[in-house]
Amino acid sequence: MTTRTLTLDASQMTQHLKCPLSRTYQYDDGLTIIGASERSLNMGTVMHSLLDMYYRERVLHPQVEYTSQVKKVTDEYIKSDQWAGLLNLEDLEFVMERFLYYTVNYTGGGNDFSVAGTPSGEAGVELGFSKELGRVHLASGQEIVFIVEGRIDLLVNVNSLGGVLAFVDHKTQSRENTLYKYTPQFLTYAWAAGVEYGVVNYIGFQSTGGAQKWFRREIIPFPKYVITEWEKQMWSIFYKIAGGGQREKNLGSCSGSFQSNPCQFVKLCETESPELRSNIMSSSYLKSEKWRPW
Repeated sequence: MTTRTLTLDASQMTQHLKCPLSRTYQYDDGLTIIGASERSLNMGTVMHSLLDMYYRERVLHPQVEYTSQVKKVTDEYIKSDQWAGLLNLEDLEFVMERFLYYTVNYTGGGNDFSVAGTPSGEAGVELGFSKELGRVHLASGQEIVFIVEGRIDLLVNVNSLGGVLAFVDHKTQSRENTLYKYTPQFLTYAWAAGVEYGVVNYIGFQSTGGAQKWFRREIIPFPKYVITEWEKQMWSIFYKIAGGGQREKNLGSCSGSFQSNPCQFVKLCETESPELRSNIMSSSYLKSEKWRPW
């Protein structure tokens, strides 16, 4: 018997539900259209790195004053040059300042959770997971192992809920909005971590306003039936991709939001000639390594 593995994360499953073919182009082929703006994404990446470093410090050295930890984190991050190539100095200073406001806002009585430790004694920060959904055996004798991967920003104990364990997902935003609570990403995190609660940690990048506008946290309950339904949906997604359904086109997604922001891959989908499609891939898209969440 031969065995192969199919590995997906929440981003890939979300994209498959929108359009299987766009998932294939983006994640299997590693394509991104040239000229796409990455400024907001890069600002979010920098903020995530700062929060990762900060919460590790809080868990490993809880006796140290938080202001000292903030200074250590910002100094080390700047020296590391991780931000080089991501942001210009003006944007870096903006993110650094917003990070400082965040730590002040959630210090002492303003904080409703404490970072949990893992069974191995590590801080529950930036936790990558690889969890088996199940296995199928084909008539040909081949076995396919379905693996769900991802990375959780934090595992915490929520004080207002009696210390119950929950995942936290940081969400940076340039415009204030509240995400739907049962997205594939949040459902996958709850399923993988085996928790009944999640916390969405909103961090605003708006240029005006104040702490009340910039920083919000939403606690989301995950009833068992919701997780059970999502597990069934994951099985369906894995089955379809494993069976060759990864190149199905969903015409309802081509026009994008408000039917005026077309999918980045419409140039490829609207081209009949394989040769011309290959030329468009080479001239209009960047190709990166195959996506891995961690």
